[in-house]
Amino acid sequence: MSRQEIHLDGGRSYPIDIVSRGGLEGLGPVVCEVLGDGRRAHLVTNPVVGNLYLDAALDSLRGAGIEPVLHEVPDGEAFKTVETWSQLVEGLLSAGIGRSDLVIALGGGVTGDLAGLAAAS
Repeated sequence: MSRQEIHLDGGRSYPIDIVSRGGLEGLGPVVCEVLGDGRRAHLVTNPVVGNLYLDAALDSLRGAGIEPVLHEVPDGEAFKTVETWSQLVEGLLSAGIGRSDLVIALGGGVTGDLAGLAAAS
């Protein structure tokens, strides 16, 4: 697992953890480092990506002592809607998400957009 620092305009920087192809085994240790004590992880994925990578991601997280709360969103641009976002937010709230919990998007595109917006909300 490699760690890079991204430098933003204005002098701000923050660490970005990179999980490379075939590197999901490193997800659990990275999440442990980020989570600290008393925080939980919520994993958001879609059926397409989930079928390919969910088992590896869950194995890595569980191997690191993390039992994530799983949330699934539909795949495809047609589901980038307020309704899908609202359902994800309701799922996160029903699971008892707190301000210090971590939201992990397993997938890009619509999944990443919805997970990011839900986490920011």
